[in-house]
Amino acid sequence: WTGWIKPENLTKDYILDQYELSVSATDGLADLKDVEFNNFNTGNPYVDRATVLVSVRRILEHIEILLGFKIQLGVYETVLMTNSQNAIEKATIDSLRFTKIVDGREVQKNCFLVLEEILRTFGVVMFQSEGFWWIQSKRERNSNVFEYNSAGTLQSTTLIDVSYDITNFDFRGGNSLERLPPIKQFETTLKNKNINLYLNRFL
Repeated sequence: WTGWIKPENLTKDYILDQYELSVSATDGLADLKDVEFNNFNTGNPYVDRATVLVSVRRILEHIEILLGFKIQLGVYETVLMTNSQNAIEKATIDSLRFTKIVDGREVQKNCFLVLEEILRTFGVVMFQSEGFWWIQSKRERNSNVFEYNSAGTLQSTTLIDVSYDITNFDFRGGNSLERLPPIKQFETTLKNKNINLYLNRFL
């Protein structure tokens, strides 16, 4: 996992002879809300068509954590693609789509919003695990995982089944008890939403 430690959330616990230190960290994705979707090197807006994967990489340049990608997605275009190809690598987006008008001038949407819009199209989530940025559909059980290096070049494709057999799992039930004061009284009000129409008819 790659990111930045947040020292303001550091905690220390002293329990007998044990000393426990806990720190939290961030991958920086939330900070993208403060960054416009512009070229990281020049600061200029993009005016081209780029694949979804390239667009995601352009966003991640702003937090400077360029890891490889693992994309688990079985969606593909049936005429121009096959089921062995990745739609996030092949589909393209017009970069001008992420420009909006504010106070009469053109500005770029923030990177977080752009990333959210891109991923929502495919119904996927993004997170970091095992040294990769994962883009994964939570609705898929058995589909291809496309692995890319940090430059966005396809390295391998592996069929992964993420289902689990829970036949032999021992699930123990649990309950909670809350002491809530009993209701002394309650009041019910019934309203007829068409009463005004009824009155107007006879006036």
